[in-house]
Amino acid sequence: MIKLNDKEYNNYKVDVRWGTFVACSQGQKRTGLSPFLTFCLNGEIFIGLELSFSYEMFENLENGVETNIDRYVTDITFEDESGWLSIYNGKHRCTVTKIAENEFKLCLEIRAKDLDEEFNITIEHIVKAK
Repeated sequence: MIKLNDKEYNNYKVDVRWGTFVACSQGQKRTGLSPFLTFCLNGEIFIGLELSFSYEMFENLENGVETNIDRYVTDITFEDESGWLSIYNGKHRCTVTKIAENEFKLCLEIRAKDLDEEFNITIEHIVKAK
């Protein structure tokens, strides 16, 4: 389910691409394989979510435990007929819960504003790892 402002979308497509990342935090360099998710709403609106939460980190999650991964969100994008922009500068909350082997519930809430446009986005989606 995806909710964009006041409109709810239950019929959407998701493209998950796994790619290599390099991140540095508190002087520690970290590399791994992580997902970039693109949610396509009616073929007109695209919401992108880039994570540095690695495949290994997904696999090491405990079943049924919701884990906050806010700090692993590296970008959130929005694209429609007006163009493309990063809405990462807004407030967001992102959690993941392992529900089965290689299957995770991803929850994302975004509150962002760009000039005169507001974005209130809620995403609840099941992600399959690899």
